[in-house]
Amino acid sequence: MQHKTGGRDAAVSDIVGTVLLIGVTVALVGAAALQLTQAGTPEMAIRLAMTATGNSTAITLLHAGGSSLDEGQLNVLVTVNGTRALQTAAGPVGARWSVGNALVIPLSEPLPPGQAEVTLVHVDRSEVLATAAIYFRSNAAALTPAGFTLEATLNGGVNSTITAPGQVLATVAVTHPDGRKMVRYVFANTTGVDGPSWAALRDDGTHGDAAAADSTWSALLAVPFSSIRGDRTLGFTAVDLAGASASTTAMVNVV
Repeated sequence: MQHKTGGRDAAVSDIVGTVLLIGVTVALVGAAALQLTQAGTPEMAIRLAMTATGNSTAITLLHAGGSSLDEGQLNVLVTVNGTRALQTAAGPVGARWSVGNALVIPLSEPLPPGQAEVTLVHVDRSEVLATAAIYFRSNAAALTPAGFTLEATLNGGVNSTITAPGQVLATVAVTHPDGRKMVRYVFANTTGVDGPSWAALRDDGTHGDAAAADSTWSALLAVPFSSIRGDRTLGFTAVDLAGASASTTAMVNVV
């Protein structure tokens, strides 16, 4: 008696072929996934806007915009007249440097006079994040030029009593012996009303500033509910292109 097995064998062959195809597909997918895993996740781009000032005792780097960074992952390189003058860590590991905050790099001795370039490098990435230029004066980088003065008023000098939470309009008239073009920036220290230690003032006709480029810098400063009531002091500082600074204060009564 003969058995007909052709159909059954063909069916078995089809099943085996299908299983093998599935096995190959799974292997290929697994290999692709392994390659992706080994390649790792692409690093996010770091964005940073930075300004720098300096004098005979320190270099100050201001975070003007972009990513929050770990100070311990940053190196500061300073070159004066083409010669490396300083290389140091920006700060301790874990400390965050974010918008509006300043890094102060102490100098053990004054840097030589001339044009300096400050470069900020990310250690792990070996990547230059930002550069800025500073000019160091000869033997007088830390001195405030005669005639570099500030005069601050709050709410136009009419009413310096503020109900918290609220805002106060700070106006600072800046006089520099070499003119407005020498003033790099002006900022307020509002820790006296439980605010940030650095708040930018503007001379561009916006954000409470009445007129652009008139050497009067202004800002609407927040007075939070958490501010201590009573007479509180706000500090104001102007920094010029050579790193010299001038400061003044103004009182506000918080109720």
